[in-house]
Amino acid sequence: MNTWLIGVDIEVSDLEFPAYFLIQAESLALAEAGVVYMGRTWWQECLEESDGCRWAYRSGKSVWFNSITLLDDVESSILQGLKFLDAWVVTGDLTSPRVQNQFNEHWDEFTR
Repeated sequence: MNTWLIGVDIEVSDLEFPAYFLIQAESLALAEAGVVYMGRTWWQECLEESDGCRWAYRSGKSVWFNSITLLDDVESSILQGLKFLDAWVVTGDLTSPRVQNQFNEHWDEFTR
């Protein structure tokens, strides 16, 4: 399983801030599919998706997927050991990725 550092920008009420988290997946394609799934479901009722990397929601909220960086084993171990980034595991396939955290909580349950 590979680990990627994911960067997104989140906008809420005209305030934009970066967020970072870790994704573990077997391939880059599956990691990206997981991030796209997360972006589509960050909040309820996605109003608009642009190019698979930006999702707009009600009340001026949006999520922008802006970076994905493959980590080597040392980088992954350090970032996971510090425990300040959420870590998500993506399984399944490209059309229906399954995203859950280290406590087996599914992304859909976590964000609702």
